[in-house]
Amino acid sequence: MSKKLQIILLFFLIASLIFTSFYIRDFRIDASSDSLVSQNDEDFKYFSYYQNLFPTKNSLIIAIKGNDKIDNLLLTEIEKISKKLSALPEVYSVFNINKAPILLLNKTNLLDLANNNYETIIDTNLAIKDVLNEFAKSPIYSDQIINKNKNITSIVIFLNENNKALDLKENKNLYLSQGKYYSIKTEIDKERNELIKKIRNIITNSNKDFTYYLGGVEMISSDVISYVKNDILTFSLIVLLIIILILFLIFRRVKWVFAILFTSISAVYLSIGLAGFINFEITAVSANFLSLMFVLSISMNVHIMNNYLQRDIKIIENFRMMFWPCFYTFLTTIVAFVSLVISDIKPVIDFGIIMIIALLIVLISSFVILPLIVSFFSKEEKSYSLNLSFLKSFYPFAYKNSKYILGLNILIFFISLYGITNLNVENSFVKYFKKKDCFFCKIISPLSYSLFTK
Repeated sequence: MSKKLQIILLFFLIASLIFTSFYIRDFRIDASSDSLVSQNDEDFKYFSYYQNLFPTKNSLIIAIKGNDKIDNLLLTEIEKISKKLSALPEVYSVFNINKAPILLLNKTNLLDLANNNYETIIDTNLAIKDVLNEFAKSPIYSDQIINKNKNITSIVIFLNENNKALDLKENKNLYLSQGKYYSIKTEIDKERNELIKKIRNIITNSNKDFTYYLGGVEMISSDVISYVKNDILTFSLIVLLIIILILFLIFRRVKWVFAILFTSISAVYLSIGLAGFINFEITAVSANFLSLMFVLSISMNVHIMNNYLQRDIKIIENFRMMFWPCFYTFLTTIVAFVSLVISDIKPVIDFGIIMIIALLIVLISSFVILPLIVSFFSKEEKSYSLNLSFLKSFYPFAYKNSKYILGLNILIFFISLYGITNLNVENSFVKYFKKKDCFFCKIISPLSYSLFTK
């Protein structure tokens, strides 16, 4: 490679990395309903229409599990927690079992309810056991503020209307044109996260004799982002370590491993910065595109590098030779992701779009960054590659047992056909998470399941 071309490519690389660095901080992961449903979806429009006609307040729910049956100690703790929650400026009101009117035991009528002339579990001469039995059997309270076993109850936290969020939703196009939309959305996310932290602090400082579970849409939106960030970090590190090991086994030289890794990591870095630059929000579905992109980049770079080391050719000649095979690979891969774009599911569409962008960056980086890095290293006369001699025994084995192998493949084909007919799509959001997660409380009781899946 000539010095002039080397300088041009180096300038291009440094300029690209500096430019995208300014927009890395704008890389966003979104877990709101807007990121899950297309705004043009007819069902979503139908829901939004009736949501405007019959508005409901956003709410969070704390399920509290006692050691045995609900008793005075638990009722007292509920009252303490409710007072602390009511003091939060974001909270409109709090409802719990202590505020639920007793309807049957004392024959409360509608006039009594209208005049707030009714008894509650903490303001009655009736036995707690009898009141709990009524609540557990009541179609109004059962599996809402008390479970059938009478050992779990809940606190419903109704939140104040978020005028900033409503204004942002109604005037989305205006704020987008002004360039304020994503900054305001970030502020709303921060405020929501702060609220969740405040509530969790209250729970943490409550009586340790009871078990607490926080749930609700606001909490899920906050936690999903945390889960996705942790998954990206954990999965990416694991993939990186495995790939480094494989590359060392294949090439046996630090400089070639470095060239491939630097190219692929640069491609990922550029894609993050570009996503921030165009304000493309990553959803829970498309969050792992970085790892997928990294693996695809490594694959292409390994093919290019292997061809270069196995042949007695110059760098430019090697990349000219490998361009069309890699370009065809790029096209066939990109077709798969284009098919996602024509889907009706917004997260799937977003995943397809970001992967198309990522593949374009992978192709460009493999034929711009990789040759630049390789040009700084000398090429040894002896090539180093992993010698897998046992692979030579596969051909005679396959030739000798061709009928059995063919029969096995036919069997697997029909088993696969049967499996395809039994595929189904899981659309219950709560089942996307492991049972150990705090809001997946189906394992605790019907109460918690009904609370956190509505």
